[in-house]
Amino acid sequence: MRTIGSLAIAAILFSAGLLGLIDYASEDASALSWNIEVVENTGPAWPMTSIALDSKGYPHISYRDSNSDLKYANWTGTQWMIQTLDSAVSTGHFSSIALDNNDYPHISYVDGTNDLLKYTAWNGTGWNISVVEAIGIRLIRNSIALNGSDSPRIGYHNSVTRDIRYAVWNGIAWNIDIVDSGLDMGENCLSMVLDGNDFPHFAYCDAITGTLKYAKWTGSTWSTNYVVPAPWVNVMASIDVDTSNRPHVLYLLDAPDFDLAHSRWTGSTWSKDIVDDGGYGGAIDSLATDNGGTPHICYSIFQSGDFMYANWTGSGWNNYTVDNTGSANSGCSIAMDVNGYAHIAYYDEGNHNLKYARYGAPPATTPSAPRTLQANGGNAQVQLDWIAPSSDGGFPITNYRIYRGTTPGGEVFLDEIGNVLTYLDTGVTNGITYYYQVTALNALGEGPKSNEASATPTTGQKVPSEPQKPLATPGNGLIDLSWKAPLFDGNSSITNYRIYRGTAPGGEAFLLEIGNVTMHIDTGLTNGQIYYYQVSAVNGIGEGKLSNETYATPTSVPGAPTILQASLTGYRSQNITIMWSLSSDDGSGQNSVVGYEIYKNRTYDPNGLGYSLTGFISNGSTELTIKFVGEGDPDNYFYRICAVDLNGLTKCAKDQAAKFTRPLSKGPNLISIPLIQSDETIQTVLQMLSYDNAWSYDSITQEWRSFSKSKPYGQSLEHLNHTMGIWVNVTQDSNLTVAGVVPTSTTIDLKAGWNLVGFPSFDDNYTVADLKAVVAVERIEGFDGLASPYFLRFMADVDLMQAGFGYWIKVESPAIWTVENT
Repeated sequence: MRTIGSLAIAAILFSAGLLGLIDYASEDASALSWNIEVVENTGPAWPMTSIALDSKGYPHISYRDSNSDLKYANWTGTQWMIQTLDSAVSTGHFSSIALDNNDYPHISYVDGTNDLLKYTAWNGTGWNISVVEAIGIRLIRNSIALNGSDSPRIGYHNSVTRDIRYAVWNGIAWNIDIVDSGLDMGENCLSMVLDGNDFPHFAYCDAITGTLKYAKWTGSTWSTNYVVPAPWVNVMASIDVDTSNRPHVLYLLDAPDFDLAHSRWTGSTWSKDIVDDGGYGGAIDSLATDNGGTPHICYSIFQSGDFMYANWTGSGWNNYTVDNTGSANSGCSIAMDVNGYAHIAYYDEGNHNLKYARYGAPPATTPSAPRTLQANGGNAQVQLDWIAPSSDGGFPITNYRIYRGTTPGGEVFLDEIGNVLTYLDTGVTNGITYYYQVTALNALGEGPKSNEASATPTTGQKVPSEPQKPLATPGNGLIDLSWKAPLFDGNSSITNYRIYRGTAPGGEAFLLEIGNVTMHIDTGLTNGQIYYYQVSAVNGIGEGKLSNETYATPTSVPGAPTILQASLTGYRSQNITIMWSLSSDDGSGQNSVVGYEIYKNRTYDPNGLGYSLTGFISNGSTELTIKFVGEGDPDNYFYRICAVDLNGLTKCAKDQAAKFTRPLSKGPNLISIPLIQSDETIQTVLQMLSYDNAWSYDSITQEWRSFSKSKPYGQSLEHLNHTMGIWVNVTQDSNLTVAGVVPTSTTIDLKAGWNLVGFPSFDDNYTVADLKAVVAVERIEGFDGLASPYFLRFMADVDLMQAGFGYWIKVESPAIWTVENT
């Protein structure tokens, strides 16, 4: 979760051992392996930490040191940077940190000297400190969170009015709402988190009645109920919401047991289970859920001072000792990474250290060398292929560098490319032998070179290179395989593909040979068994090398919904409405669908990687309106709709819906519509744009078609689709904003001569060279708003092609251009 509370969840540090201060502890030989690092020797400090992880995986932490100052530490990739943010006599109590979409920190905390709840944030050049509420706050619990627009929200207890409050920044001032009131509401404990809809959830204590309470915002009012009526120790509570927006709460039961307990809202009641009944005594512990909705907990044992971790197995709790070197370890916060591993920050009271622990995390390094580099010569070109490094060093690989020479060991830098595993070198001469090596890069730098490979380009024929981008999609007793054709056919047409299958990585054996098609459905498989696949291509010379490995596990999943359309709706088109067809399993059968999950992301990925859950709709629903993400919101959004059955299994629609916005300046602009529209009339497609005239060139008839708002009839340009390039004369700065369905593959028919086309793809790395690799392009020109009077410029091979832009493409002979959204 992005939300961090001083008693709730917190994102945490990313790499153990960076300072060389590493301890190791485990319960037994079969227990978890933990890397432990001392972040700072704080001295006797207030035992509270709050930590967040930025987009690079770098940690940011707020805390209070022995001087009673508010401190902030962040990892730069090479060292810790520690700053003092507020040095009042007694400040920094119960600090809570969150990071915005720019990775800038926002912190709420208590100034105990002046009895203030404060808020500070980094604006890119400095820290701004402001007062949230200026009346007698004293040492109160508080949690900060940022909504999807990076606007801060703070939940806290007011010790004067003795109630629970929720502060919302409106851009000018703080609006404060009363969540729950009564004597000593949340005085000793409070935790808050935002769900996928940006609705707040609170867990807090009522010290008078001895109850643990829960409150949430429904969209119009606050709803409250009891997690534990009584008895309960009012010293701590921690809350998180899982991927289904259902809350989990961690708390301590009352004497004589003092058991550490966890409750989860089932939709109708609170379920309860005991995490640890072994004499727990800590007061500040933390809970977080992973991407699968499983809860994980950090806590301490009062009698021994041992610091503990527990995770839910589905039927019970596994408990592990993380650190037994100090005493009364406390003030922990926990977060889960994308791989389901726990990261924990905590205070070691015995040694007066702020510590960090991560399960199974080696020190971050540069990547290892790319593997099995191969070079295949063609006609005035060499095709390079390799396998990703066995280790990415702890950070995602971002780029590869190509080195080339004409003698063994004489390679020098040639080119740097993105995170792809193939490269076509066209700057070579037939008959000369070229030698190559490749390196990988991550956030920490460049790794070692791969093995050396050589090839001699020639006009002769060879076996094809490997098929590209294999994908295995599971079904009920089957796996749907698909792949892309090799980048190099060996100068001989591909005739067949061979499929290899196994049940272990690297254990594939020949399965069957099919014709020149790029898909196959493998049936008769066992549900629950993982199957691994590789594919090779065959031409007249022989069989090429195997593709990258892909795998999937067939399972009895529900039928997928189908996205039908997406459109701008509401006042001034501020909303998006998505419509889909029901899953074939909606309402009946073994795979009965109980609802539909909606996932959202600001960038497109065909498999939905990095998307976050933004809503849930019950079964029988075929329409969802998402408010305030249409016109007026400058970001692009991509949505996946997934059916969920009774067993929690999901199947997502093949297509995605989206909202696309491109700001346009006054004057001529060359645009395209990168989404499939449900209504292609020009008045609807360009409804949000301020313009007076539009034109498009028909390469078939070699005629211009136009539309003018001043003409009541006789328009020759009436409809717009995602294959077209369109000139528009914008009368004032405004947005091209459209909603629709993302095309998975678009075929554009190019006629001999000039063609005015769109680019309906969200591939951020597609260059003019990629286009020329598949189409014999004589010249391509793109829009340049400063190049009057034609507003065009010649585009070089390295120039990127972008969604929402139109392009002039000249070809010598008719051709078919297939634009993929992969």
